[in-house]
Order: sequence, then structure tokens, then C-alpha cells
Amino acid sequence: MSLMMEDVTPVNSNNNSDSVGDDNAMDTGISSQEQMDGIDGSDTYKTEDARPESASEDNSTKSCVLKMLDEMDRRVEKLRADALKVEAERDDVLASLDALNNSQLVYTLDGIELDEVTRYIKRLVQRSAAVKLDISTERSVPQQESLHSVNTLIDALIREVKSDVSMARRRCTSYLNSCLDVTDTMYQESCGIDATFEQAVLGCTLEDQKRVKKRLNGLYSYFATYSPSLSEIKEEEEDENAEKGAAGISPI
Repeated sequence: MSLMMEDVTPVNSNNNSDSVGDDNAMDTGISSQEQMDGIDGSDTYKTEDARPESASEDNSTKSCVLKMLDEMDRRVEKLRADALKVEAERDDVLASLDALNNSQLVYTLDGIELDEVTRYIKRLVQRSAAVKLDISTERSVPQQESLHSVNTLIDALIREVKSDVSMARRRCTSYLNSCLDVTDTMYQESCGIDATFEQAVLGCTLEDQKRVKKRLNGLYSYFATYSPSLSEIKEEEEDENAEKGAAGISPI
């Protein structure tokens, strides 16, 4: 009997051990080999799960940074637009002061009154010109050359108004017509388009084209009400007398 008990005991012990092992395998769903691997297997799973989270965090950070940059971009554009408005307002003030200074109304004043008004105008011009804005525009070499050509033509136009007002008005109108879009209506069709000016303007940047158009609009309004001042009339008379004197003709 004792021998039989000894034989049975080891068998029961082994069966219990196997059943425990089988239950653990069923409960965890992991093979015995994977259990033996232990930490290595679990680490592999954790590393694979962490990678998508890291990529997601990177995308979230990039999205946040891009959103902030987009907001700063809008602020920069608004800042440039506001600065351009201030620049245009300054130019309008200077043009108005220049028109007033060259008007017949001012030169109807005499003596102390004329001196007081001219000094007042000069002071306002200096204060307005002291408002300086540096709004840089990126330009290629051809764009710089085109802008220089446009400014040269406009400067010549301003000088021309003193010698031939009517011609200066027509030329200014043709310059404006050259800046219009296809859908816009010409200021005066009879003046047509200046091909040289149009070619120069089209070579400029979009910002420069807008500035040129604003400047021409200001000159157009100025030329419409322009009349030579007494000082300019006197200068013309002196020039004519000098030419007659040089030719041996006595002034009347």
C-alpha cells in the first residue's frame, strides 16, 4: 500500500503543476515561451505604442506654431497697410500746402500778411515732411529700373506744368489711363494711353503700381485747379526779358 501511495503522489504533483501552467496560459493569452521572455516582449509592445503618440505630439506642436505665425502674418500686413495710409495722408497734406502756397489767393496778400502766411505754410511743410516712413519693398533689378523710369517721367511732368499747364494735364491723364485695369473706364479717352509710361509701370511691383496711381491721382487733382502764382509769372517775365535783352530787343 505504501508503494502505491508513493507512486500516486508524484503523479498528482505533476498534474497540478501542469494545470497551473495551463491556466496561466489561458488567463494571459501568452505562450510559455513569451512568459519566459517576460520583460522583452512587453517592452516591445510599449515602444510600438509610444511612437504614434510622439508623432501626434509633433504634429500638434507644428500646428500650434503655424497658427501663431499666420496670426503674426496678418498683423504684419495690417501694419504695412496702416503705414501706407499714413504715408498717403502725409503726401496729401504736402500737396495741399503746395497748392495753397502757389495759389493766387495767397499772393493777393501784401507786406506783413503775405510774409506771415508764407512762413506759416513753410512751418507746416517742414513738420509734415518730418513724418518719415521707411516701407521697404523687395524689388528685383528690372523692377528697380522700371520704378526709376516711372519717377523720372513723373518728375518731368511736374516741371512741365510750369511751362504748359494744358499739356501737363493731358499727359497726366494719359499716364493715369496707362495705370487702369481693362475693366476700368478711362479718365479721358481722347488722351489715350502713354505706351512708354505703361511699359514702365507694368515692370514695377504691385505695391509700387498702387503708389504710382495714388501719386498721379493727387497730381491730377492738383493740375485741375493749378494756376501760376504771381512769383512764377514774374519769373517767366524776367526770363522773357532776359531773352529779349540777349537778342537786342527792348522790352515794352
